[in-house]
Amino acid sequence: MQKESLCCDLVFIANFANFVQAFTFLEKRSETLVDRLQVFDKLTKTLKK
Repeated sequence: MQKESLCCDLVFIANFANFVQAFTFLEKRSETLVDRLQVFDKLTKTLKK
């Protein structure tokens, strides 16, 4: 059971790799919070597809 939980956790983390990269990219570009949230919204819509 513990092995399944670890596997699920790793899959969950892998699915959000783009999220971290996107926020880091925006921070380096000095984007506003609104811009960041719009990108986050687009990213979540992409992940849901």
